[in-house]
Amino acid sequence: MKFSKFFELKKELKRGSRFQKALVLIVVLVALPFTLYEVFQSAKYLSKALINPVSLSFLPSSVSLPPDGTLRLMMDAKTYKIGFVKVEIDFDNSKVNLASEVIPTTTLKKVISLTSLANANATGKIVAILGIDPNDVANAPTGAFELANFKITPVTTGLSQGPATFSISNSNIQIVDMTPTDLSFTTSNALVSMSSPSPFPIPTATATAIPTPTPAASPTVTPTIVPTIIPTCTPAVCATPAPNCVYQGTNSCSCGVLICATEVSSPTPTISGTPVPTGAPTSTPTVTPTLAGDINGDGKVNLLDYIVLFENFGKTSNFDTRADINKDGKVNLLDYIVLFENFGKTAQ
Repeated sequence: MKFSKFFELKKELKRGSRFQKALVLIVVLVALPFTLYEVFQSAKYLSKALINPVSLSFLPSSVSLPPDGTLRLMMDAKTYKIGFVKVEIDFDNSKVNLASEVIPTTTLKKVISLTSLANANATGKIVAILGIDPNDVANAPTGAFELANFKITPVTTGLSQGPATFSISNSNIQIVDMTPTDLSFTTSNALVSMSSPSPFPIPTATATAIPTPTPAASPTVTPTIVPTIIPTCTPAVCATPAPNCVYQGTNSCSCGVLICATEVSSPTPTISGTPVPTGAPTSTPTVTPTLAGDINGDGKVNLLDYIVLFENFGKTSNFDTRADINKDGKVNLLDYIVLFENFGKTAQ
């Protein structure tokens, strides 16, 4: 009797094990389409465009100092329409420095961040983050164009030293087109060589005989005495002027002109009352629901909203409150997810 109950219990446990396995399989099959959908969406918006990468390079690719030179950071965007660029340039600040502020392109007018001359020379890094202006969305830059330019100068002169390199940091670059797609890229560096200026030959002075001039006789000038005329007059006796009068142009011979000020009374303004209308009806505005992720309020979720989010990403204070989409007091991945769930949508 005891053995039969044992075998019955064992059978029940086996049945439960099969049921649990079947339940797990059902859950996996149900979750698989949703997982594939999320992967597809991520690939749609954030995949690397590996087939035709854009290129970043310097023009010229090599320069010799001194004198000071100018480097231009160029992009060949191929057929992509660029909406956002982040790029970092590294250089040896013990050999070469910037001689001017970095001048950004006029095609990406929204300067999100740009390293100053002083910070670049102190750190040996230039970081430029540029975005498209909302007014230029229809004419986003494409093909080959300049991103920025700056002048460079050697740190020391008079001594020959090794070359310096202006290199584009591949680990700190992001290029996004208007779809938006996170584009792949290639980079080329600039080589800066520095050498001592060639000395100029010092000319040898040759003595030349200079004839001694013979002074010519100068005529003697006899000064003409001009008599000084001293005018004579009878001293003027002036009466005491009234309190509101004063003499102008007084001298020892004349009292001058007596000028008196006349008070002009100001008219008293008449205050007239303006009737205030009463009983005017007050209209109640219709509240239009907003589209989640439409940060700039233009009725659609696109790259312009992405740029505002990127400017404030990671901040918990002193940020643009529009970027805090879920209103939790910080701009983070949760806001990023809301934006991309609605990317490409327009308000009804």
